[in-house]
Amino acid sequence: MREEISSKQAAALILAFILDGAIIFPTAIEAQRNSWISVIIALGAAYILFMLYYKIQLIYEGEDLYSINEKVMGRILGKVINILYVWYFLHLGALTLRDFGEFMNTLTMPETPRMAIIILSALTAVYMVKKGCEIIAEFSLFATVITLLTMGILITLLISKINIYNVLPIMAQGIKPVLLGTWSTLTFPFGECILFITVFSKIKNKKALKKGYFLGLILGGVLLVINSFFQVSILGEKILGFLYFPFYTLLSRIKVGEFIQRLEIIGGVILNVFGMIKISLCLYATSLGISNMFKINNYKILCLPVGLVMLNLSNILYEDIMSLVSWTAKYYKYYALPFQLFFPLLIFIVSKIRNRVP
Repeated sequence: MREEISSKQAAALILAFILDGAIIFPTAIEAQRNSWISVIIALGAAYILFMLYYKIQLIYEGEDLYSINEKVMGRILGKVINILYVWYFLHLGALTLRDFGEFMNTLTMPETPRMAIIILSALTAVYMVKKGCEIIAEFSLFATVITLLTMGILITLLISKINIYNVLPIMAQGIKPVLLGTWSTLTFPFGECILFITVFSKIKNKKALKKGYFLGLILGGVLLVINSFFQVSILGEKILGFLYFPFYTLLSRIKVGEFIQRLEIIGGVILNVFGMIKISLCLYATSLGISNMFKINNYKILCLPVGLVMLNLSNILYEDIMSLVSWTAKYYKYYALPFQLFFPLLIFIVSKIRNRVP
């Protein structure tokens, strides 16, 4: 079956990829009460980054990241870079699986073993990838529409809880923490969208490709800014510093009489839905890369073994949620930079030298 993705589906995939994890876990923690400013600056920088990804796909229309690497870098160097990208997408999927398992086990299903949650999530992702990218995109579009409507209601209910003094004074510690927070937010979640060069090769229309990238970026980025501002202004800097899941705590503050309360479960639902989409896309990108390296025509036959590897990797990488959050906060922004910026920029520069840039 031929897999095709529309512009609306592409935008929904981008939005889901941005919001998963980033809306649940702390964002730009280096900037503390100025985290929302870091997210705004990161959103502007992400526009430039997305333009780079979009331009690469315009140059090599209909080709995925792995075939582009071999075409630009040559067979040997291209394969080396492809191996690195396979590892990155596998690792990213394992991180997302572990995030998913920790959240569910800590807050919504404490009696259920974490490994059982991760196994069920991994098998669901395998099933979704086997059905094809088109099915993942259709599911993502449906989930995104429901999520946007839900977020609109939640934002309305939270406005009255804002304490503007929690965000003051602005940048009292200077610009450095804000810039560090910007870098951190740019790599997680915006830069992770490098993965879509493996997915959006299925979009044949240039206008649809551009709309998918930037509509998804704007919607996801604006919601991330609102979420960050609400977390700081409602919860406060001191409380926020001790929370692993601030979005969940934020929603727990919503109480309208005796009827509307305990809405934090919605945070769990959002992570469930968007988490499955992100895990599935990471599994797809990893399987596609391995099939490219070993010249296997059908990437779907690799989904189950790759899914099992991803599952086991998620379980052995980190001892607990503290080490997971600590590693992400301290090292991820350095670790991800070559995959998100250096390699794509190298592809673009080499293509420009070869006069392939339109």
